[in-house]
Amino acid sequence: MGTKVNSNYEDLLTFTRASKGHALRPVSYGDELVTNGDFSNGTTGWTASGSQSVVDGKLYWVRSSLGGVYQSVTTKAGSIYVVDFTLSGEVGSVRFSPRDGSVGGTQIGNVNIGDGTQRLTFVALSSTTVLYWQNTTAGEFYLDDVSVKEVLFDQPDGTLTLFEHPNNVPRVEYDADGNRLGLLVEESRTNLITHSENFSNSSWNSNKQGISVSRDVAVAPDGTLTADKLNETATTDTHRVGFNISSVGDAVFSFFAKAGERTFVRTWAFVGGNTAGAEFNLSTGAIVREHTSGAATIKNVGNGWYRCSCIVDAASANSVVVGPVTEAVSGNANYAGEAGKGIYIWGAQLEEASFPTSYMKTTGSTATRSADVASIPVADFGYNQSAGTVTVEVDSLMTTLVGNPMAYNLNNGTSQERLTVFASQGTWRFVATDGNTQQSSLLVGTFGEAKIASSFEQNKFNHCVNATLGTEDTSGTMPTITELGIGSQLGGNQLNGHIKSIKYYPRRLTNVQLLALTGAETLILTEDRDYLITESNETLIY
Repeated sequence: MGTKVNSNYEDLLTFTRASKGHALRPVSYGDELVTNGDFSNGTTGWTASGSQSVVDGKLYWVRSSLGGVYQSVTTKAGSIYVVDFTLSGEVGSVRFSPRDGSVGGTQIGNVNIGDGTQRLTFVALSSTTVLYWQNTTAGEFYLDDVSVKEVLFDQPDGTLTLFEHPNNVPRVEYDADGNRLGLLVEESRTNLITHSENFSNSSWNSNKQGISVSRDVAVAPDGTLTADKLNETATTDTHRVGFNISSVGDAVFSFFAKAGERTFVRTWAFVGGNTAGAEFNLSTGAIVREHTSGAATIKNVGNGWYRCSCIVDAASANSVVVGPVTEAVSGNANYAGEAGKGIYIWGAQLEEASFPTSYMKTTGSTATRSADVASIPVADFGYNQSAGTVTVEVDSLMTTLVGNPMAYNLNNGTSQERLTVFASQGTWRFVATDGNTQQSSLLVGTFGEAKIASSFEQNKFNHCVNATLGTEDTSGTMPTITELGIGSQLGGNQLNGHIKSIKYYPRRLTNVQLLALTGAETLILTEDRDYLITESNETLIY
């Protein structure tokens, strides 16, 4: 049997996530598709279902009932597009709803928008998309600086951006140094903070002290001019803003921060009369101190930005105030401030969980990201029902193991027939189930970043993690498989991490090959033996 190589996972993968999701990856853009987006040529290229004109270089339209302005652009079915524009008028009374083919065509998206600079994405359904700004209440509105470009991922000229992927678009994530981490697979989560990017909103006034907020003064990790600045006031105080949640259990608070005149920031939580938090150095990306060991994390997302997080030990449903605190020097949160000095801030999030997941934007209400579900029918890659081997490289976002996150799950649509690798009891576990009866169970290695290889054949199962080989199981039958689930099991038990690679071999590889594929030394194949030569020149023969 020959080797089938698929370098583009999208050619095979069935992927669902019925919501948007952020991930850091190289992003570049195609040519401008909008005609006269700055309205320098009057209303050329634009149509309105009301009165339209150009006033002070902006498209001005008046409508006493439902209507709007629109323009058709040429698109490619299945491609992602980003729309940038500025809008002013009556806040919350206009929505953007791109349509397929014509104004009366299928709505590709529908989102209410307010004043200011906006960035939205959509996936085109066909060769023509109508960009439609529709007023939902009577009023007068101004539109300007309209741009639409195709989004191109992972190109050599791409800029690392915390990009908000549209519904059902898989996220292949990178680190801040441009290293490819792999396919991000996460469980469903909710951001309980209702104004995640507007720290001047009154919702951030709970326990606000010694701080003023400048809006939209810096480029945020997503590439938009939406980051705020926390400026100290010239008073002796704790310099902070705070968001109140009336009832929350154990949770994790996170936000993106960048050094300004100040380089230290502290997360804090006020729960039931007690305070807790962690301190971060935004110059070095280091955790300076934390109230409980392992409770804090800091992640570099590029361009001087870091995502800082800290566990909030609410223990049970309780009122909690969370927020960032600026510091002039490490360890001193109460000091005489200097007007205008501070840090940049963006993207606050509070999740009822023990570790943070990817960012969810909110603009007035909580936001929920649906679970990532990825699968491939085994018929698409020539699966051998009698024997095989799967190798997978994974990492995890979890600071401590919660549940049974899956690396992969070969199944028949049920849990009665499956070959699966998942985290259990602090290790990576391989299980074979046939006829709803467990045939093999092998625990090897330690939960965390791993190269895993598992081989299976009737009466011959084995499992290897980071060059640690299990004890071969010589008893058990093989299940009948129809689907490969990647990073989850039948839509649940998400990995909450990255799948860097996954490979399938339609035969049971030898034990020495499992060792070599998971990080052991040089593999030499002969006609009748497999040899593994270690650094100490010890020769293992299988």
